[in-house]
Amino acid sequence: MEIINRIKLKIGGMPYTISTTEPEEYVLDLAAEIDRQLSAVLERNSALSLNDALILCMMDYADSRRKSEQNADHIREQLTGYLEDAARARMEADELRSEVTRLRRELSSARGQNRQKGQRGAVQEEKEKN
Repeated sequence: MEIINRIKLKIGGMPYTISTTEPEEYVLDLAAEIDRQLSAVLERNSALSLNDALILCMMDYADSRRKSEQNADHIREQLTGYLEDAARARMEADELRSEVTRLRRELSSARGQNRQKGQRGAVQEEKEKN
């Protein structure tokens, strides 16, 4: 069973209590990040209400999240392509290894046949000399 943490924090000067299974440090870091973002928005435009500034912060985070998901999807697509390329290259390498093995056998066989012909030729020459 997961432990539920009750964490007290402040965002925009407003106190909140969050119940979560996430570690307290993590939640406090998130709250501090949101509070910094909110303060920056309010500094740029002091006429905004707290709710309006929070909406702008949410829009910014939603935009960042969507772009991150798109980037992750793009990276996954690239990775899939790289894996497919690697699989094709492995198959080609296996085929080439098989071809090399076949050609080595043929070469060895041809060398053996040449040696036999050479020996027969030498024997024939000896017979002809005698």
